[in-house]
Amino acid sequence: EITYSIDEEAVPGYEKSVEGYNLKNTHTPEKVSVAGTKTWDDANNQDGKRPDKIKVILNKTVDGQTTKVTEKEVTKDNWNYEFNDLPKYENGKEITYSIDEEAVAGYKKTIDGYNLKNTYIPPKPKLPNTGSTSTELGGLGFLAALTGLVLARRKNKTN
Repeated sequence: EITYSIDEEAVPGYEKSVEGYNLKNTHTPEKVSVAGTKTWDDANNQDGKRPDKIKVILNKTVDGQTTKVTEKEVTKDNWNYEFNDLPKYENGKEITYSIDEEAVAGYKKTIDGYNLKNTYIPPKPKLPNTGSTSTELGGLGFLAALTGLVLARRKNKTN
């Protein structure tokens, strides 16, 4: 008695299954994750300006075209974020993922890979109102110089 069977060499990116004389190749697309940390440079929230939550935006770039994929709210309980089960390829081209963040008032944003850092920019202090403007002070200086000139001329005339 002769027994026949079939087999196939493995195809990269596919999982094969054989049932009798039937071959089935199943493609499971590769997935990737994007994870990062949010840090704050604000003297441990010294001025109380740090928000309780932020929005991290996930973008993808394929063939030079960048589009928003999704966004995630990140709270002060855990300033870490992760986007999972993202496709690695689109139409046979590798996807490049990047992150961004909605602007946080009073902070300057820095992005390093998938990590975000916000540096607090304190408002410039208002100068105290001395009651005089620079125009008034300039006028007083001019008047003092004029008075000195008049007195010097009088002194020269009397001599």
